[in-house]
Amino acid sequence: MSFIGLVHWLIAGGIASLRNTERLYQPQRRNAEELSVKNLSRFFVLVLLTAFGTGCVYVNGEQIDAGNWQEIQHTNREAISQLQLGTTTQAVKDKLGSPVDSEAFMKGDSEIRVLFYRTTHKHSDGETSRDETTPLVFENDSLVGWGTTVYEAQSL
Repeated sequence: MSFIGLVHWLIAGGIASLRNTERLYQPQRRNAEELSVKNLSRFFVLVLLTAFGTGCVYVNGEQIDAGNWQEIQHTNREAISQLQLGTTTQAVKDKLGSPVDSEAFMKGDSEIRVLFYRTTHKHSDGETSRDETTPLVFENDSLVGWGTTVYEAQSL
């Protein structure tokens, strides 16, 4: 049963119950209690489906509206394409905001810092995974490149 079908079933059941409210006031107390529990159960299921079925996406612990994440991806892709090599980490953060994820390590005498920004959509799981991001690679606080190829070359 689809999400829409389930919501329709829940609502239709609630309406049918409202139409039969006169049964609640009849001496058949047991049937009224069963009907009341059934309505309450349907209400909670409807609330849960509404809360979890809205297409929410969380990026860096912050809820993003279902339509807004597409705009963020587009904005990030555009901003990344306009970056200049040699840009500082802070200048990139000022332009793109906080990354979804990051990591840092030493390679020889150089500090390598990688910032991951959401740029694509692959999984409808409400989370941003690394394969949905573009890595921006900095060496000693200077942007040396972006993309998976640059990231993999630096982390070897």
